[in-house]
Amino acid sequence: MKNIAFILLACLLSFTTFAQKKTATTKTKTTTAKSKTAVATKKADPEAQKKIDEATAAFDKELQATWKLNEMTVDGTYINATKKIMTIPEETEKLLTAEQRKTFDSQKPMYITKASASSVTFNGKDIAYIINNTPKKGTYTLKPKGDSYVADIVLSDGTKETMDIVSVKNNMLSVVQTIKTYKAEMVFVKIVPRK
Repeated sequence: MKNIAFILLACLLSFTTFAQKKTATTKTKTTTAKSKTAVATKKADPEAQKKIDEATAAFDKELQATWKLNEMTVDGTYINATKKIMTIPEETEKLLTAEQRKTFDSQKPMYITKASASSVTFNGKDIAYIINNTPKKGTYTLKPKGDSYVADIVLSDGTKETMDIVSVKNNMLSVVQTIKTYKAEMVFVKIVPRK
């Protein structure tokens, strides 16, 4: 039980976002970085660098909005803030005693509430986010990484964080981050677009 609480707390305390595999019946619009080959050749080919810079600028433009946490997965534990659902891996659930199950069930609403209050705002090169009721502000720069992007964040107190942005599809922002040994995947929904 302590492991589950630690995993969720670690996830909620650290800024992360997650990728979620979804199938869509409609054609989706996705902006991604150019191929790894294009990134590797950017120094040798000014035209390739120009295309990478244009793709990065287009992706950055799509980020300009306020995004509300919709769902997250950390080490098999899943929270859907919109549907107010929280599940743990079946193998973990089987190990819970009746008392641990009761404690887990009583704490679910708290974790869901904290998740549903989480958001991130990209405004120009500024970033502001609230995770676990803790606001953070700073600036960010994007750089291509394979078929996605990395946001290097410098917070107002000088600390640095990194966010792997997988994609923006259908007004949903998917991000992945590793917290200690746990992989956190989050999906945010665009709630306030920027012009």
